[in-house]
Amino acid sequence: DEGKVFDDNNVPDSEKDDASRFRDMLRGFVSGSSEKQTSSPVKLYKDDFTQLFDAGDTARKAGYDSREFEDAVIAAGINALVRGRLTIYGGYVSATVSLVVYPGVRTVGTVTDVNSVSDFRALAVSIARQLTPKITNSMPVELVFDIQPEEAAENVVLTIDDVVYKVIPDHLIVQSGVHSVTLSSPGFKQVSTSYAFRGSRRFNVSVELLRDNPGTLSLRLKKPLIGTVYANGGRSGQVDEEYPAAKIEINNQPILGQFISEDGAAVSFYVPLNLVQNGATLMVNAKPFDRSRYIDIRRRWMYGSYSALIISLMGTFYTYGTFYSQYVGYLDGYVDYENAAGWQRATWICAGVSIGCGVFFVYELVRYFIAADKVLPDRAYVSEYDAGTLLPPELNVSVQPETPENPPADESENTNETKNNGVQ
Repeated sequence: DEGKVFDDNNVPDSEKDDASRFRDMLRGFVSGSSEKQTSSPVKLYKDDFTQLFDAGDTARKAGYDSREFEDAVIAAGINALVRGRLTIYGGYVSATVSLVVYPGVRTVGTVTDVNSVSDFRALAVSIARQLTPKITNSMPVELVFDIQPEEAAENVVLTIDDVVYKVIPDHLIVQSGVHSVTLSSPGFKQVSTSYAFRGSRRFNVSVELLRDNPGTLSLRLKKPLIGTVYANGGRSGQVDEEYPAAKIEINNQPILGQFISEDGAAVSFYVPLNLVQNGATLMVNAKPFDRSRYIDIRRRWMYGSYSALIISLMGTFYTYGTFYSQYVGYLDGYVDYENAAGWQRATWICAGVSIGCGVFFVYELVRYFIAADKVLPDRAYVSEYDAGTLLPPELNVSVQPETPENPPADESENTNETKNNGVQ
């Protein structure tokens, strides 16, 4: 059953209890027996999470399961009560928490967890996560993680929302819903995602971590332009006619960037993973211009050519229909030859105009498709240029030792050389 999606009406019979089977038998025979789901808001006691319920000394002495305590809970308007016990062992604390529903004093869930005394917040978050499916009456889901490669799986750290797992459980139970998942391992790139874990009882999460392999490559513009290069959400550098290349930091992933010229025009570029190599020199044929305006112009021309084609077809259909009637009249002797031949020439002329309009429409349609395709980022390719001659020089600062006033004779040559240096 792994990977299947079960709803309330499609649970395998082997997983049903006797009460569920009995209800399924009666559902088809008893009218109005279909179950209706109702929802009600969950409210805190006195609408304040800092307020704790106090049943009084008499009810407390009688015990949590006594009638006196139950009456006190019902009188306070409480439908479910969270109660528990803390036990401290040295530097660790164990918490056992139960969710009890009233009236009836029915325990619907019990959770036990252990954490460090110095980190009560993580303990509270873990217990709340396990109790929430019981409170909201939602179906808990099971997460099974498969981390590759094995080297990364040995030291991987999993974070789900605010809970950190230094050792990933074989079967991790969470409530159904949207969760943020983060995986990190030394020497590998951290990955994060958010996913809606709904519709199934079990989810297999397979992750392949990429090695952390930082480096740089040089990206050159085919046509020297003045502007700024951005890559993967960060600024990579300024380019101009003298130095038309920018240095981009890489880390084992494709690059999606943008070049913005000094007048504000922009063009996007894309570097596929197979070209992302440390020290590589790539080139982009960047042509920044207002693509939205260009596409709008091409769309207007395409609509105009289509309108011209439709209008020309009206004349073609009219002349052809008239010519056909004149031709039939000529065969019957009602119309002379010159009149029929005149409509035939008019039909040829209108048909030629329609064919020309059709060719013009197809031409403009192709141009519109090409213009619409220009919103896609330009693909980088390998450049034959030397990146060292294209990158702007870096600022090199060197500090020379102070020269003595009377240097030894054998160091006179070094002194003259030192005076010519200094700070560069």
